[in-house]
Amino acid sequence: GDARRGQRIFVNNEAAQCVRCHTIFEFGGNVGPGLAGVADRLNPRQRLEALVRPSARLAPGYETLLVTLNDGTVTAGTVMERTDESIKLKVGKEDIQIIAVADIAEQETLPSSMPSMDTRLTRREIRDLVAYLGSLHEEESK
Repeated sequence: GDARRGQRIFVNNEAAQCVRCHTIFEFGGNVGPGLAGVADRLNPRQRLEALVRPSARLAPGYETLLVTLNDGTVTAGTVMERTDESIKLKVGKEDIQIIAVADIAEQETLPSSMPSMDTRLTRREIRDLVAYLGSLHEEESK
């Protein structure tokens, strides 16, 4: 893939609309995870999978969990932390709930709101986008 073409796709492609939800070094939206340093976190195969199967692996802080408790109560929130004993959920803007795993009857990870790019971009465009994401390393300290 060609990283320069991939950058243009990220910023300008109306079908993909990457920049609406993702930020790179403070440019773009903040709905999805920031992509600065994504090349240091994900290998090329993982970057491709993130584009064509966005729900396969969710970035930390972006997993939405639907939980049904043993008493029938249902709640949903963003997973902030998981341990063997509990799950910490952010519910709404400010409410934090810590739920004991023993109190959970069922839990379901909700799919990512990001659409699959294989229905929006050509294979060449996806390769270019993977190449561009591969160029995004953490900024060096000055």
